[in-house]
Amino acid sequence: MARPEKEISWELVDNLLMAGCHGTEIAPHFDMHFKTFYDRVQKQYGVNFTDYAQEKRQNKRGLMTNSTENDST
Repeated sequence: MARPEKEISWELVDNLLMAGCHGTEIAPHFDMHFKTFYDRVQKQYGVNFTDYAQEKRQNKRGLMTNSTENDST
């Protein structure tokens, strides 16, 4: 009998990625091995972890740039 999947807060994952955390640092937050975590990212979003993390980190840079531009006006 298979074990039930552990819950992942994808919002927390996104926040940790934008804070600069690596997958090996994020996986323990959900009590799972990093390879299992990477597999769950693939299952959830259809992309590998590296691509997903890069996208989130780019989003952070975009948000920071927009914030800086708004502060200077």
